[in-house]
Amino acid sequence: MTPRRWVIAMMRELTPEVELEWRADLEQVFFARIQLGNEAVWFHKTSRTIRLLVKDRQAARASAHKILEWPFERVVVAHDTIVEQDAHEAVEKAFAYFDK
Repeated sequence: MTPRRWVIAMMRELTPEVELEWRADLEQVFFARIQLGNEAVWFHKTSRTIRLLVKDRQAARASAHKILEWPFERVVVAHDTIVEQDAHEAVEKAFAYFDK
């Protein structure tokens, strides 16, 4: 089996709990009711980075509050945009939308 096929064979659906082997490095929240699939948001402890995608205000409120508890300093949004300056403040402002 080629290395690529081996990786695909090892893939599995994520659960709401972070994988045991990732827990030392990552925290995870499933962002509720994202259109076109479920989105997991990860906080990488060492780099203090989060990665997320946001769409549904009402269903996402509890997830947003949990994410804001993390002490992140960097955000990677939708696979390409990286926020490295005042990232936590920027996310707080964006997530304020959910509390309206």
